[in-house]
Amino acid sequence: MWATKSWAAAPSRAQVRREMKETGGHQQETATLEHGGAVNVPRLGRPLGLSSHQGSAATLGREKSEGQPQPNRRTEHNAAETPPLPQTLAREIFGDSFALADMHCHLDFSSDMAALAQLAQVHSVAAFSNTVTPEGYLAASKALASFPNARVGVGLHPWWVADGRCGAEQVELACELARTSQFVGEVGLDFAPRREGTFETQLDAFERIVDACCTQDGKVISIHAVRSATVVLDVLERHNATHGNACILHWFSGSSQELVRARELGCHFSVNPNMLATKRGRAYVRQIPPERLLLETDLPKEGEDARLDPHGSPS
Repeated sequence: MWATKSWAAAPSRAQVRREMKETGGHQQETATLEHGGAVNVPRLGRPLGLSSHQGSAATLGREKSEGQPQPNRRTEHNAAETPPLPQTLAREIFGDSFALADMHCHLDFSSDMAALAQLAQVHSVAAFSNTVTPEGYLAASKALASFPNARVGVGLHPWWVADGRCGAEQVELACELARTSQFVGEVGLDFAPRREGTFETQLDAFERIVDACCTQDGKVISIHAVRSATVVLDVLERHNATHGNACILHWFSGSSQELVRARELGCHFSVNPNMLATKRGRAYVRQIPPERLLLETDLPKEGEDARLDPHGSPS
């Protein structure tokens, strides 16, 4: 969808296969990643999720035989043998009207977010557009109100809290908006070393907005948790936030123990090509229940506007 990254080269969950080799009496898992094809996306009426990328060019563990051509596993795949794709949060939100849902993007980073939303709609893509400030939420909500494929989240990004761009006034406004809005994001914590000294300020803001979200059930909350997953989960657990609300951990990068805890709490996970580019990221995806696995791009980036060519395609 966006110009910067493409899902066409990302390995899909449905295509993950393991090839076990006997090596010195031990079994060793090997994986080969291949690129070079287009995504064959199932059309309307299918639940949304990572496994909707059936037929992409990325495959894991393909057997090799020197000097002999190999059968094309993708063309061998019979659609009738494909198990039903799981019901996901994305489908609950957007229904069957869209082929894919980008569950964490930033349409308001574009200079023309309405044009970007329109382009997504033409390509049957829905978008949960996260904002980073409450003022950004108010502007994006107005600009995208007429698009059935767009949902906008109330934002209070930890970077903006850490550097003071979101102060007490913005925190109060974000909490007020979160009490009545169904969609909240991007919110959370970032405990990277360069933000040391702001952790308490971030935590106070995040604690307050989670508390505001929990005044009414049915929220969808997209959460940033960089080097802070344990503290984020503590906050969610303290407020019982995952009961009655859908808490999405965006681009999860915590430890395997934190992944297990988040999974047991009932969190959802949105993943992107960058996450799938790492061995650990792919291993994490395999451990996420399919019904709680979502797609995201985290695009456009701030300051890197998505441009449209004269034919209406991203450039």
